[in-house]
Amino acid sequence: MSAVKTFWTSDEKIPISQTYVAVPSDNNLSYSAGQKIVISVPPTIEYFNPINSYLEFDALINLPAGQKPTRLQLDKQLGGGVLVKDIRIVAQAGGGGAVLEELQDINVLASLKADYSVNDNERQKRALTTGSTIHSLYTESDQASDITDGNNHRHNPYYEVPEGDAGVTLLSTGGTTNYFGLVDNNKHHKARLQVKLESGIFQNRKIFPCKMLGGLHIELILEDNNKIFRQLDNVRRNSYQNQNPIFGGGKNANSVDFGDTIPVHDGTGNDATGVQFILLAPYNGQWGNNGALTQGALNCPFCLGEAIGFRSHGSEITANDIRIVGADGNALTPIIKKITSNVTGVILELEDKILIKNGDTAVTSIGAGGTTTEANVVHLYSKSVGKDASYEPTITISDVNLILERVVMPDGYTAKMLQMMKEGGQLTYDFVSFTNYKHSQLATDRVANIRFGLMNQKGKSILCIPTDSSVYTTQQNLDGGLLNNDADGFDVVPGNFTYHYAGTQNTGTIADPDYDKTKYGAGEGFPVGFPNDENFSERSGLVGVADNITDYQFFYDGKLNPNRPVKCSKTSSLTSIDQQLHVEQEKALSSAGIPALSFYNFQKNFFIGRSFALGDNSADLRNKDFNLQVNYRETLAPEKPKMWQCFVSHIRRIVVRGEDVMVEV
Repeated sequence: MSAVKTFWTSDEKIPISQTYVAVPSDNNLSYSAGQKIVISVPPTIEYFNPINSYLEFDALINLPAGQKPTRLQLDKQLGGGVLVKDIRIVAQAGGGGAVLEELQDINVLASLKADYSVNDNERQKRALTTGSTIHSLYTESDQASDITDGNNHRHNPYYEVPEGDAGVTLLSTGGTTNYFGLVDNNKHHKARLQVKLESGIFQNRKIFPCKMLGGLHIELILEDNNKIFRQLDNVRRNSYQNQNPIFGGGKNANSVDFGDTIPVHDGTGNDATGVQFILLAPYNGQWGNNGALTQGALNCPFCLGEAIGFRSHGSEITANDIRIVGADGNALTPIIKKITSNVTGVILELEDKILIKNGDTAVTSIGAGGTTTEANVVHLYSKSVGKDASYEPTITISDVNLILERVVMPDGYTAKMLQMMKEGGQLTYDFVSFTNYKHSQLATDRVANIRFGLMNQKGKSILCIPTDSSVYTTQQNLDGGLLNNDADGFDVVPGNFTYHYAGTQNTGTIADPDYDKTKYGAGEGFPVGFPNDENFSERSGLVGVADNITDYQFFYDGKLNPNRPVKCSKTSSLTSIDQQLHVEQEKALSSAGIPALSFYNFQKNFFIGRSFALGDNSADLRNKDFNLQVNYRETLAPEKPKMWQCFVSHIRRIVVRGEDVMVEV
């Protein structure tokens, strides 16, 4: 009688236990930007689960001594992930030397993942652990601006947050007015961050046989200072202007109201008519008191001691700021002395009285009741970063641990495996990794033919990210550009901006924009979509720039791929999208094991992608002439030099025979 066939089968099950173990960095040192962290994983941790392992450390931001404060944080999308620039993982078996992975500029790839493989759940989960931030409804813009994750000072891991139950005391000064001190050089505190390493090994779901490799030697190179810090988006001058606080009135008394103006200096030696109190209009979360609540003051993105500037909403971003003087008629930078709020709104008390430079046009205030028109909208922004010749915050990384999910196998499991290897067997371990092929391009190049010497046996896709290779200081990257002083000490705009990735530029150049203002209608009370919500990147060197690209095409395996050029001109013009470009991007991301969940940031982080094989398949890329042909034929020439960071996704195999460790790429 034949055996009865059944759907169910009996497999051998291995009982295991899982615990977490912390492996500290060598010597347990503190580190600063640009330095190297070394972690040695001993073979006594025989097996671990890479996907559930992570790097844990304390991060403390140090504001520059003797300079005006502002709220700083790490990258709003990556958080602590922005700190890890290069990763090197070496096996210790056989005296060491077998390089399992060597990843350069891996935070560029991490930025791409954070922008394209993200949804609301993932974004909120990252904010709980990595030190990234999420959009705050408290300070959400109601003035036709973009949604940004960089407006959240109410719930921020890097400094004391303005909450009465979170260590900040609201001090009553009488009546309905309250004020509080938030940020100075001592108020940024340590943030405990947990970051996934963007390594193929540590992104793998297969149990890693650490003992068979004699343990691991891991080196992490930290990113430089000029690429890691971010200022709040709603206080920056050169981006998201519509999110910034709006001038509501000025007066030399705490009773300031709508309709009060900042007077023009009379030209005499000492004009005593200046104002010392600035009312913020009730937009972008800057509300007045509501009973016992002081939400307006809590929502103010500025901090005590911060330097501020005034900029007309109706002027192009390249126009100079409103020129502020003191009683003596000389240039003066306003400094916030106190932040108060009453039933009218948020009030900034300044250290000195301010006026408008003699001969300039008076600042027209918001009308009675807070009504606005295009002509009378003036935005406030932070000048703490750009006030001095340089602004160099630093970061201290301490208490670094690699947290591993240790997997304990049953007795005899490892001994059996070793016995099989002694009898001629071998252990293989496959994982998806990336190799970065770099290529530099001049800003003047209208045609680029980028050749790659690919040596990957099992390639899956290529992600080509043209990053801006201009050398920017920390000061420039923080605000997207710099202000200089003229002979009289007033700020002037030199046009030295980072990459312009969003706004309403139509014709002309960034240095001399020519906006088609008829395309943007005025809303009730405020001009909805008025052109000056310009955005200049604060992530230069970490994200791709389209920079007026026209099209591209790959050439490999003796033919053009695709067989027709992929158009990019609509995307690079910042006015529309190119469908085929995004189809190619989605296929390349999917083949690389990166789910394409969102294209919201396609203008902020541009890349070119090509899939070599779909699904779980791969292609042999060795000994093939591989070119990327890029054309810039638009009327506007490209403006930025580029470093093409071209990440090839491929299957990498570790082979262990006895004490020998080999890696097949």
